[in-house]
Amino acid sequence: MFRERGPASDRNSKPKTLQGISSEIFGELDELAFPDHYSFIADDLETIASAYNSLKAPLKYIITTEKDAMRIREFTDIEEPVKSALFYVPIGVTFLNDDKDEFDNLIVDYVRKNKENIRFS
Repeated sequence: MFRERGPASDRNSKPKTLQGISSEIFGELDELAFPDHYSFIADDLETIASAYNSLKAPLKYIITTEKDAMRIREFTDIEEPVKSALFYVPIGVTFLNDDKDEFDNLIVDYVRKNKENIRFS
């Protein structure tokens, strides 16, 4: 079970999706798809728990994106064993050509030049 947004890469490459990687690792796979930027509600957690409980494998996992995991963790009443079965794929950024410092400098320079326009809500 997971949410898949889709690959973020150029058109010439064929990245593995979360579903593709999961299907290689796990024999039985039940996909639950939610829209991007989705706000989960209690019924969604019940749907996830029901799908989890219907899997027949002795070892079961719920895999989602890190972004969705942060939204799901707001539900404090997730019961075991569903709660212990939740795992996420972490979000990471890698800069080509080791350009992290250059990127950081661009952001810092932008903020310095535009700090009077920044509003915090």
